[in-house]
Amino acid sequence: MPIDDQPRARPQTIFVAIPVYNGAPYIGQAIQSLISQSYPHWRLTVYDNASTDATREVVQSFSDDRITLAVIDKTVAVWDNWNCCLSEVKGDFFQLLCADDALHPSCFEKKIMLAEKPENAAITIFSSNRNLMSAKGKMLFVIGYSRRLGVFSRDNVIRAVVSKTNPIGDPATGLTRTAALSDIQGFSADYPFMVDLDFWLQVLEKGDMLHTPAVLSYFRISGGALSGSRFFQNCGDYVRFYRRRIKPHFNDRLMLYYWGYLCFAGRALMRQAVYFINR
Repeated sequence: MPIDDQPRARPQTIFVAIPVYNGAPYIGQAIQSLISQSYPHWRLTVYDNASTDATREVVQSFSDDRITLAVIDKTVAVWDNWNCCLSEVKGDFFQLLCADDALHPSCFEKKIMLAEKPENAAITIFSSNRNLMSAKGKMLFVIGYSRRLGVFSRDNVIRAVVSKTNPIGDPATGLTRTAALSDIQGFSADYPFMVDLDFWLQVLEKGDMLHTPAVLSYFRISGGALSGSRFFQNCGDYVRFYRRRIKPHFNDRLMLYYWGYLCFAGRALMRQAVYFINR
């Protein structure tokens, strides 16, 4: 049989969800970053949380048949909208993308290439580094889990929490296998500021994470963002999360555990300064 006639594997499909409330200023850029992907096998559902601005009009301005708009009649809690995204996941992989963030054009291609390698069949999260950008889209600096390509376990991530607070990062950094989403709690309202890390730790109970140092997403920071507009409540979220979810792993190394509080205090002040400057 000629090589060209060989049966080909079905392409891996990616279900992308954008939960949004009044995201008109930025959601067009988020959607365009999907349309610009070099890997075409994705479908997007935008979950509009009863927005009162032009969010729906912006979404409907795109004629791509891979894009679906789902409108919630009455505004619900942020995390309830995020969990709506999880309740309808289809395909092989799940990508949550916040409405004010964006993906690099080669994001899906590079991660699917890693996912299709036989030795990575048990990997549940494919993460990458990200570039922070200002409210106006100016690129600021690169952050991420690691500067090297490697496989990291849940324990690796928990240890990294001590010095990095949320070592994996915002939802856009991680492409997750759909099979790893079964029987997980989902996005918890118990720790709003740490909701993405809590989600990552749940998924990592099903398998390891493969991290690439390539910069494959963009995280927008602004004074009006949820994570930057409630500083003292955010600190409370972190303390509760750290005490309940992280401390049990450090009972025999409490000095290292308490060092995490000092690291968080320093990083929180730095983070708030960056948000303040880029309002």
